[in-house]
Amino acid sequence: MSTDTHLDAAVVVLSSDGYGDFWPIFFEFFEKHSGLTALPLYLLAEQKTHEHPRLKTINYPHLINAPWSTRIAFGLRAIEHTHVIIFTEDLLCTIPCSFADWQQLARFSLVKDATCIRMAPVPPPHPRNLGTFSTLCAHALHRVSLQPSLWKRARLLELLIDGETPWEFEVNGSRRSRPDPAFFCSNEPLLHYQEVIGRGRVTRKGGRLIRSAGLGSHLTRPLYSRFDEIERNLSHLKARMFYAIPPAIQDLLIRKGLVGRAFHD
Repeated sequence: MSTDTHLDAAVVVLSSDGYGDFWPIFFEFFEKHSGLTALPLYLLAEQKTHEHPRLKTINYPHLINAPWSTRIAFGLRAIEHTHVIIFTEDLLCTIPCSFADWQQLARFSLVKDATCIRMAPVPPPHPRNLGTFSTLCAHALHRVSLQPSLWKRARLLELLIDGETPWEFEVNGSRRSRPDPAFFCSNEPLLHYQEVIGRGRVTRKGGRLIRSAGLGSHLTRPLYSRFDEIERNLSHLKARMFYAIPPAIQDLLIRKGLVGRAFHD
């Protein structure tokens, strides 16, 4: 896909050496199903590299024992593009972002001077605006998320505080983001993907997806047990049920601290 646009953007995969075994799978799916292959491509990791003709790896061996946010911030500072689309290696692309959707995303980002635009409604925005994108209200859960998103790199760096885990960054970063009104989310997926790793293991559904792509030989991680997969699916069902209730009730539950308490304490 051509990315003829004035937006200076690159794709950045936030990873670590511990997930190096999964990189062949991630990048195979990315190349075939992202629609973003015309953009520069970076991988952030401590010491390991991955053989890929377009990939530039940014290593930071001196930070091998540093917290996640400290390492990621160092890597992002080494990237000179004004915008980055962030990925984590556990998200496999399945249906690409089209050229028209990319152009719309880029134009919207420039017109709105967006800090962040999530490329899929995970979780969905509320209230949902008319058109392609909705504004994420200041108290939205997971307002800061590691789901695939287009970020203004400088503002992402401002939100990254040394010493945090990915989960702490999402929770605490969502709080820190409240004064910034320029957070948005697409109302429909611009890019389809599947999360296939949880707690270091591959979901059974993810295992089937990987094997069907002919990449089973790269699948060295243990799979979820059937019970754990059911438990995971029930957790996701609970979240979907919450987002299916009327936005006004969602808003009340969030503001009262009955839902997403960690994001407000």
